[in-house]
Amino acid sequence: MAFLKEKLPEVANYGDVVRAYPEIMFHLLDVEQALLRSESPFSEAQREMIVSYVSSLNSCMYCYKSHLYVASELGIDEATTNAAIDDLASADLDETFRPVLAFAKKLTETPSSMTQADTDTLHDAGWDDVAVFHATAVAGYTNLVNRIADGVGLDTSDDPLKEIAKYLAVGGYNGFKDVINAERQAAGLSVL
Repeated sequence: MAFLKEKLPEVANYGDVVRAYPEIMFHLLDVEQALLRSESPFSEAQREMIVSYVSSLNSCMYCYKSHLYVASELGIDEATTNAAIDDLASADLDETFRPVLAFAKKLTETPSSMTQADTDTLHDAGWDDVAVFHATAVAGYTNLVNRIADGVGLDTSDDPLKEIAKYLAVGGYNGFKDVINAERQAAGLSVL
């Protein structure tokens, strides 16, 4: 149930937050598009898995589920992500990607304890500084969005999240802006 009653419906999703607060949320969608769909050392599916993994660490069910489903749409099945969440050490993962999730976990749970050794572990797994930055940015941004999702009380029902995941896997995050601008234009409001 949404906690913000003035602008959000009782059962709200991320799109509803974008509609209610476009002056901020449109910028965040640009960041999501850049982090999760632009060129990266990590595949789109891997980045979605990082988001789902970090969201699970934060117990943000909305983001955990929605990005779990997007990762699945992009080729990483739910069981693989959940296995990593349950036991990262024994999950059936590419050995070069496991340290990326461990890095994201430490950055999420104890950010002030990050050291050169954490970066060196990713370098030893074959990742360069660009990859380290991408892992850092995706994990860091996920922590922000988790706070927004939980702070406004987004609905975590599976069916709507699975539908949104199908859309995001194909259309990316900026597609939300196009849909909302079309709605705004139809309502006689300015396009953002």
